[in-house]
This record gives sequence, C-alpha cells and structure tokens, in this order.
Amino acid sequence: MTPLAIFTRPPIPGATKTRLARSIGERQAAALHVAFLKDLITRTRDAFDVTLHVAGDPSHETLAFADVPRTAQVGDDLGARMDHALTSMIGKAGHGLIIGSDSPTLPVSLLWLAKTRAREAQVLGPSADGGYFLIGGSARFDLSGMTWGTSTALAQTRAKNANAVLLPPWYDVDDVSDLRLLKLHLALDPQAAPETALALSA
Repeated sequence: MTPLAIFTRPPIPGATKTRLARSIGERQAAALHVAFLKDLITRTRDAFDVTLHVAGDPSHETLAFADVPRTAQVGDDLGARMDHALTSMIGKAGHGLIIGSDSPTLPVSLLWLAKTRAREAQVLGPSADGGYFLIGGSARFDLSGMTWGTSTALAQTRAKNANAVLLPPWYDVDDVSDLRLLKLHLALDPQAAPETALALSA
C-alpha cells in the first residue's frame, strides 16, 4: 500500500491556520483545521498507508480524534522535513506521497493518479497559490535553498527537479479568499468534504 504522509500541526487556537484566523477568529480556524484533517483521513485511509507528520507534539490532545499513526516531523525547515519523510517512505515501500492538511476537498481521483505516477517518477501537485498540494515519488527531490510559503515555491522546486511530473492543479485554503472558494465548492457539493461543510455551517 502506498505510504501517504499528511503534514500538519496540532490544531491549537492561535497556533494554526493563522492567516485564516485573522479573518474568522482563532477558535473557528482551529475547528476548521480539525474538520480538514477528518475529511482527508476519511478519504485516504482505506487506499493508503496514512500517517500524520506533525510539526510539534504528535501526541497533543487536540489530535486525539486522529485514529491513524502520528509521528513528529524531522528537519530544520519544510524542505528538510519533506525530504526526511519521503526518504523514509521510499525506504519502506519504494515510493510515497506527501500532502498538506489545507486541501479538504482534494479529489480521490487526483490522489489515485499521483499514486500511479509515484511508483516510477517524481510527482508534484500544483496549487493555485504558486505552491503545491502534493509532492512524492520514487526518488528524492532537491529541496535545498527554497523560499517556502511564497508564490514561487513550485517554480523553484521545478527548476531543481525538472523531471517531476505535474498533476492537474487543485487549491489550498490558507486565507479568507480561499475560504470563499471553499464555501462555494461545498455549497454545490457538500459531500466533497462533509466534516468541513458541517463545521462551516455551525
């Protein structure tokens, strides 16, 4: 089974989804973080070997709902942490995938496509903000010297990893404009992320 690392952090009010929290408040932002994770875990757990890779304490009480294995992220920056996780998955299964916890509506079809490609190639899933919602494959990436959290992250990664296969794009939910898109999406199709739709209606 393909290993899937979901990169996240404990959903502690004030310490998670900070850009979104400026608009909707710290508690609602943390509640949405929980809902995002619940939807992603539900969607992936039957088809992937899912582990939460936590920036912080993986045993934190706010993650008690997550009934999948949890481990701490290892590395000094995001690139080092992703490299460590991907290297570990390649050693275990020959390939692996990493996603963030900011795309609760991420379609299963995209994950299946990534899973197929990852067995033989490097894979990147572009996001609308210039970053990427997924990285993985059967070989390590060069992630040194990247400027994380910017609109150039994907371009920088591709410049150093020119053979990476691009998936169709999807969107992350980082700020209030992304939240408006998410609300529109779920108004049309609440089953795309049922826990998130419920949290937004509360």
